[in-house]
Amino acid sequence: MTRPSTERPEHRQQRSPRATAPGRRPGHPQGHPQGHPQGDQPGHPQGDAQDHIQDPRASSGRPAGPAGGDRPDTAERRDQVPSARKSGTYGVAARGKGQAYRPAAPRRGSRLGRFVETYGWRAYAIPVLIVATFLCAADLVRSAPTSPAGGQPPAAAVAAPRDTQIYVELPEDNPTDGPGGAASSDALPPGARYTTTGRGTFHVVAGTSKVFGKGPLKRYTVEVEDGIGLDEKAFAAEVEQILGDPRGWGAGGRMSFQRVADQDQAAFRVSLTSPMTARKLCGYTVKSETSCYNGGLGRALINDARWVRGAMSFNGDLPLYHQYVVTHEVGHSFARHHELCAAPGGPAPVMMQQTLSTGGCAANPWPFPDGVHEISGPPAPSNLSVGN
Repeated sequence: MTRPSTERPEHRQQRSPRATAPGRRPGHPQGHPQGHPQGDQPGHPQGDAQDHIQDPRASSGRPAGPAGGDRPDTAERRDQVPSARKSGTYGVAARGKGQAYRPAAPRRGSRLGRFVETYGWRAYAIPVLIVATFLCAADLVRSAPTSPAGGQPPAAAVAAPRDTQIYVELPEDNPTDGPGGAASSDALPPGARYTTTGRGTFHVVAGTSKVFGKGPLKRYTVEVEDGIGLDEKAFAAEVEQILGDPRGWGAGGRMSFQRVADQDQAAFRVSLTSPMTARKLCGYTVKSETSCYNGGLGRALINDARWVRGAMSFNGDLPLYHQYVVTHEVGHSFARHHELCAAPGGPAPVMMQQTLSTGGCAANPWPFPDGVHEISGPPAPSNLSVGN
């Protein structure tokens, strides 16, 4: 049975008619949910909790719209709703929460922000890839120079300037050999047989090596004249070992060496040559079997007679002479000229013509015997382009 309403008539007159709210059953004049009649519970003179919410239209002094949810016309809403928002009474305050509603201003992101929002993780990947590419390119330029057009070897691998002459130190420039002052001798020591005459043509010994040392890279080939009956693989292996020695020209990271099989990549060639071919390519002004560096050919020509027999000043130490003759002739490819003994009794400079004489110094095959300090001497006054 429905309980009669206890609400006074004047109260009903002050209450503005309300549209039926969502969730309320039609037919209830005040929009109460079913089971709650018009009469209010004791202690709630204004009805349920929803009745405490003041209609924003009533608070702004504007008559409430007709029942059924009809809104005021468009012009009226444009005139009044913005002012309520500006005053801070629209929204939360109007619902009785006690806090003014402050609409957040629209965020105006930067171009970078919009770019990141659009492309997501790709926006971070692109700069990382750019930096990585730049670093890789810089590293390649430093450590792996490329060959320029025309198939020529890289500039870092070519000695510049190249010595295009053939120098010789005449015996009278250092007439004594040792503390006793005995005359030096450029005679060929006795020993095994060697090839006197070859065919005058060369072939590259097959094989390559790793890079020895650090610093600017010098690539080279090992060649043998056709017709020389020598173990060419053993010759190539010994040349590799000599040029890669830390007491040689690469000491302290000054340069590095690598044997290659392609002549177009080589800065110089180490060529084992018969005595007759050596005389044609090196000259024969000094009537002795000598080796030389021919700058026009880019070849360090090692005389087979000396490779087999050595030199008198080395007292039969053939491996020591091999180290000297290869290091000496390759030194010419770096534009190093002949030198003289600087301190009698001390090690001879490697650029001294020790095949002919050591001039009072001790035979020495290395420019940096301790791997740090170079042994050098005054320049020889008779540097002539006639062989050595």
